[in-house]
Amino acid sequence: MQGLSYLFLAVGLAADAFAVSVIRGMTASGRSMDSILTAMFFAAAQMIMPTAGYFLGMAAAGPAVRSGGSTVAAVILFLIGGKMLIEGAGEGEPAKTGGPAGVYLVILAAQAVATSIDAMAAGIGLYASGARLWTAVGTIGAVTGSICLAGHWLGRRCSAGRWGGYAQILGGLILIGLAIRTGW
Repeated sequence: MQGLSYLFLAVGLAADAFAVSVIRGMTASGRSMDSILTAMFFAAAQMIMPTAGYFLGMAAAGPAVRSGGSTVAAVILFLIGGKMLIEGAGEGEPAKTGGPAGVYLVILAAQAVATSIDAMAAGIGLYASGARLWTAVGTIGAVTGSICLAGHWLGRRCSAGRWGGYAQILGGLILIGLAIRTGW
């Protein structure tokens, strides 16, 4: 995996964070820093999870994962992409993002972690494919932060709630495309 592949992976992984950012923008309760905090929390989670997955892949399977790496990476990306397609097609109603500051931050952190779980699996795929971890993670974080800022801005200006589902479908298609390119 190299340059452009890192960018496509980052966009695919950030699609669900974008979807939640749009919804957060639509439901923001007057918090002026919500867009910045959303971008920061989501970018941090999207950087931490693939790093953890990378080291998990290294510790758990080591050379065995590397020898069949492209197939393992392709299967992981394909499964994540398929999951995102299914979730995007069945997108539900957004929840409000307001509340007391402590509750607000807990909800934001939970959303960031929930949208980055698939990035842990992608981290295993990064290890399996011999990717440069810090380049990939930096790209994922920068893209996620930028996409979340844009998504929050878009959500503040839109009232229709289906944008998030379309973003997840697009992300799923991108990840399936990467799976095909990586291993089949």
